[in-house]
Amino acid sequence: MIDDNVTLPSRRRIELMRLSATAVTAGCVLLAYLVARYVGGVHLHSPGFSTMQYPAEVPAGFAVAIALVAALAGWGLVEALERRTAHPRRTWLITAPVVLLVSLGGPLSGHGVSAGDRLALVCLHLTVAAVLIPALGRTLATHRRTRPAEPSPPATASTEKAAR
Repeated sequence: MIDDNVTLPSRRRIELMRLSATAVTAGCVLLAYLVARYVGGVHLHSPGFSTMQYPAEVPAGFAVAIALVAALAGWGLVEALERRTAHPRRTWLITAPVVLLVSLGGPLSGHGVSAGDRLALVCLHLTVAAVLIPALGRTLATHRRTRPAEPSPPATASTEKAAR
């Protein structure tokens, strides 16, 4: 669980933390891919989704590239949540697992792949989520910071009469 009482670091440090999360995500996906490939003996394939589409081999570089795209999309979403929502961390912690569940539709549907392929693809999805959800969540404030209120203009005789 993410501690709500932690103060956030500077903007530069937040950006470095997000960049690190992106790099760590890529490294973890590569490690999970290599474990599935060489320890589990799975030659990873993505399922086909139509009668004309056959399962496609998933090389390690492609898995890492897709993980990087997902990480950068998550980073973009976090940036948008910071600017547009009153509770960015809470919104992230609700939205990111929903996106994970939707993304699992890919490896769990389609045809032409083994249970080992499906399991390995699900593990890759879960690896990305296990790194990104907490890492990017830690960089978000619990509440959006608002700008200090601008001072009101000094009262004039006409504004005093209008107030009466």
